[in-house]
Amino acid sequence: MVLILFTIIGEGRLKVGANLAPISFGSAVELNVTMALSWLPLIGDYTQHTDRPFKTSLASVSGYFVGSIAMFALGLFTVILTGQSDFTTVLSHSSMGLVALLIIVFSTVTTTFMDAYSAATNVANLVKTKRVNVIAIVITVLGLLIALFVSMAYYQNFLYAIGAVFTPLFAILFVSVFWMHQRLSITLNFVWWVIGVVGYSWLQRLDFFLGTTFFLLLVLSIGVYLTSLVAPKYPLIED
Repeated sequence: MVLILFTIIGEGRLKVGANLAPISFGSAVELNVTMALSWLPLIGDYTQHTDRPFKTSLASVSGYFVGSIAMFALGLFTVILTGQSDFTTVLSHSSMGLVALLIIVFSTVTTTFMDAYSAATNVANLVKTKRVNVIAIVITVLGLLIALFVSMAYYQNFLYAIGAVFTPLFAILFVSVFWMHQRLSITLNFVWWVIGVVGYSWLQRLDFFLGTTFFLLLVLSIGVYLTSLVAPKYPLIED
């Protein structure tokens, strides 16, 4: 389907008026990075019990990478040739509009199932319950209500909220697991996380050309590591 849309758009068969809104390169990078960052906890919930962590992670990352590159390329191709940033408008003007719409609907349903299960897994961990399926149903209904009654105009702010929450979290996680092979106390990690959440909003004003996430990951990782030089450290997994 992606190849068909590439062909249709490349042949110039779509006549769509331009609706481009100004956006800086750094902001564009940030939105794309945040989309990928939001996938990390989801795939973590699905691969946590695997017997082959490396192969499973490699397959998951490869699939997500190829699919994302294809979608990003299609979006860039569409904007350059049609001047239209709303892909649904482009689909409505194509001869494959109905087929593309069905693909989007079915792909959204399958990926939303994964999102609901991941969210339910995290809620179950917090409240110490094993009723993951029930929680997933509740989250699905809640998500449906949000989709029906909340404007898509807030979607970009939602992505930034994801970046503010997950960027400092993964900075702490990456340094602890791959660099120190230990962790700081829960209190210190929480303090660094709060600093990261607040710092994300402040750093956005700088409009860093590689995106806020990259800059915050770098700065916060260094901060966590320097703290580990003077603060007590603990095993990653306690017995």
